[in-house]
Amino acid sequence: MTDTMSTGTGRTPVGALTVAVVGTGSVGGTLGRAFARAGHTVVFGSPGSSRNTPGRSPDG
Repeated sequence: MTDTMSTGTGRTPVGALTVAVVGTGSVGGTLGRAFARAGHTVVFGSPGSSRNTPGRSPDG
């Protein structure tokens, strides 16, 4: 059983991190989805975008 803590918006695994992934191509997207599946919050950044949305993968 995984330990969890309440964040006010749901339950998050203890030790979960906020991970910033620079790049939204195949490598960045793959890494971001893997971190998200592991329970981490992911923020994507792309040098060509003027607006980055936390918690959303490049695939939507």
